[in-house]
Amino acid sequence: MRLPRPSASPNVSCMDASSFRTNSVSHLWCVVQRFLSKPLPASVDLTKWAITPGNQGPVHSCVSWAVGYTLTGWYANANKQAHKRFAPMYLYSQVDDGVDDGSTMEAPLEVALEQGIDTEQHYSWGDYDFKHKPTGADRANAAKNPTPYRKYTVLYSGDGNGGRALIEQIKLALASSTPVVIGFYTRRGFEELSPTNQVDYDINTPKLDGHAVVALGYDKEGLIVENSWGTYWGNKGFGKMSWAVVAKDVYSAYVVY
Repeated sequence: MRLPRPSASPNVSCMDASSFRTNSVSHLWCVVQRFLSKPLPASVDLTKWAITPGNQGPVHSCVSWAVGYTLTGWYANANKQAHKRFAPMYLYSQVDDGVDDGSTMEAPLEVALEQGIDTEQHYSWGDYDFKHKPTGADRANAAKNPTPYRKYTVLYSGDGNGGRALIEQIKLALASSTPVVIGFYTRRGFEELSPTNQVDYDINTPKLDGHAVVALGYDKEGLIVENSWGTYWGNKGFGKMSWAVVAKDVYSAYVVY
């Protein structure tokens, strides 16, 4: 875990969101205009394009897993790309400088956008070696695999307590088939999600650490997320954060396009 709160991100221009399926570019703000005049769907589920949840192990690489593995894999799968599994350590080893102290949300995003991401199968150092930086061959293969998105923007950045406004922004993005990477404070309730306990309602136990996951849907109970703690956590690696938890504990939310 250990996700620092993010800094500001660059502004972006608007384009036709109908291009999402054809060239992987979907601008949230165009879609927002369409949804402002009508109610949001009661539920959205984008998990059919999700790849199998990964496992970051003991490394504080949650952002690189969320961005480089879960999010990029989702877009690659949705767009029927040949390669769908990418190497989180390709990103994390370049932004953490061997100290394993987590990262901002922007740092691995910037590396991914500039260099592409090496595939999980090809990458030299596996899923947990953050001390060795990519080899020349790793970098060359990453260049052959540019991200299926070109920019990112911040929906929310604060210290939690984003409330209803934050929830509506996330819902708008998901209703436009746009996953959302979120940073939030974990509590015991999130850590203890299981097949028989799939919704995190905990807003009272002490905050434990910062963490990043990818939101892939919502319903009346809360936000559907894909985690990077393996398939034994939650419901085969997926879980749900209640709206009370989202409103109180999420401190950053990003979309890519």
